[in-house]
Amino acid sequence: MIEEEVAEKYAEALFELVTEDDELKDIATEFAEVIETTQKSEELNQVLNHPKLSYEQKKEIVTKIFKGQISTNLFNFLQLLIDKKRIEFLDVIYEEFKSLVEEQENKLEVKVIAPLELSTT
Repeated sequence: MIEEEVAEKYAEALFELVTEDDELKDIATEFAEVIETTQKSEELNQVLNHPKLSYEQKKEIVTKIFKGQISTNLFNFLQLLIDKKRIEFLDVIYEEFKSLVEEQENKLEVKVIAPLELSTT
């Protein structure tokens, strides 16, 4: 429950910020890349969620990996999540953010279940 509340709060804040700055598509793409990076690197994921590492150490690591590779708004957002002890919710925040972007673009994700295999054409 708290995970969903946190994700919604932070995703909406990022969404509003980047919508105002007209960066929505760029940030959505960059955020997906950040998530892909954290999911591919078990070591990075463990570091970001390690309780004994200081927040300054985590911020240094994020800076080394992402500074100059992603927009300032997204970089600052990651730093904020570390400061507020919410970096552990990064994946959930991304999913909520992605939902907001899809809603904005009038996209709907559906799952089709059919008794027969459907053709792609």
